Amino acid sequence: MASSPEIPTDDEVLDALRANEGGLTPTALMQVLEIDHTPENIIRAIQRVLDRNKVRLSDGAKLIPTEVDELALA
Repeated sequence: MASSPEIPTDDEVLDALRANEGGLTPTALMQVLEIDHTPENIIRAIQRVLDRNKVRLSDGAKLIPTEVDELALA
């Protein structure tokens, strides 16, 4: 499929991260999502899930989904 002009949804980002145990680096996440989206829109999506506290950076600098318990404490 060609790159879509739409920003990836939060679920698309989270699904890609959950499919890779231990998360993904931002670069690896972009490679997964660039099949369907432009790099600019992927960056917007990453920023959005970070802003919404749905994703955080691990100690290894990988993006990982935020645990539900962590959201309750925020």
